[in-house]
Amino acid sequence: MIFTTAGSELLHGRNPYGVDWNYGGLWFYSPICGWFFGLLSLLPSKVGLVAFNCGSHLILVEGFRRFLRLFPRIPQENAFLSSLIILSTGELIGAYQSVKLEMAMIGVMLIVADQISRRPVHAAVWGAMLINFKWFPLAPIGLLAVSNLRQGKYKFSLLLPVFLMVWFVLPVLFYGWQFTLELYRVQNSTLDQFVSQVFNDFPSVFGMLKHTFGISLLNSAVSTIMGTAAFLLAGLIWFAPYENDSQRLLAMSFGTLYVVNFNLLSQFNAYVIATPALAYILFLAFASQGWRRYLSVFSVSAYWIIVSMFFSDLVPHSFRDLCRELRIKPLGSLVVLVVLMGFVLCDILRKWVKDIPNCQSVAKA
Repeated sequence: MIFTTAGSELLHGRNPYGVDWNYGGLWFYSPICGWFFGLLSLLPSKVGLVAFNCGSHLILVEGFRRFLRLFPRIPQENAFLSSLIILSTGELIGAYQSVKLEMAMIGVMLIVADQISRRPVHAAVWGAMLINFKWFPLAPIGLLAVSNLRQGKYKFSLLLPVFLMVWFVLPVLFYGWQFTLELYRVQNSTLDQFVSQVFNDFPSVFGMLKHTFGISLLNSAVSTIMGTAAFLLAGLIWFAPYENDSQRLLAMSFGTLYVVNFNLLSQFNAYVIATPALAYILFLAFASQGWRRYLSVFSVSAYWIIVSMFFSDLVPHSFRDLCRELRIKPLGSLVVLVVLMGFVLCDILRKWVKDIPNCQSVAKA
């Protein structure tokens, strides 16, 4: 209701930012995003809901179809796909129930990852649109750009900020400069005020620190942690001895895991965002050998138990409420992130120091 109401307001030239329509929240997203939902609001509510969910599902399926083409073929392909469906079911059901825009956005993001080398202009247009809609795609799209630069390809990385500016300036054609600037001013002030008050209560690393360990961080410390984590992941992408498809798989995995762990407004039912990373670590569980396989299986199991099972009807209601109260959901995605970072560090060291034993490259897994 917030999305369609705000979208309708924007289509009629009114400012929806900073207004509480008693639907349980405020509108924070871009005018372009609002136009999309404003068009849906022109349909009967149930028809619009069905159209949105069906469209989102088709885009998500097409995105994963393209994303899975980046994986080397493995003998356990059927088991891999079946396990992926099982592991992502809980998050997908939550996304459907909450009519989450993240379903379609993840699908488009995976299409961008597929097109970044073959059609960099198209990829830049769609990638910039995603960042304009919501800020969370900045991490995976940004790491894809780093990966592209690492491979000596520059068109996508150069065009991305250009099209990002185009999407942000586009409302000027319809509203004029003064009203557009007012929209962005109220949007930013509303979002900044809201985030500063509640970021410790969302199921991110920061929410887990507060509710599980009693550690409340200041805004300055949060910004430092987020920046350090982003810099570290970008550095690992840059130095990882992988090429082409393996680079993009790693960039998408790191980027989506960064979002669910460090996004200040990370939500319980938005963990569908991490599904690309789950697909990658699941592939490694099948394709790797030795200690990498054990760690991959361990991280997949930890993710499924903590992120999916603990918040499902498979556990007693009281235990599920406790897990929600403690905000422990990011613990599962942190395990996957740490394991993947360890694999990449090992491969970097293996490249630099030839005599390190038992470090089979992920790129050759």
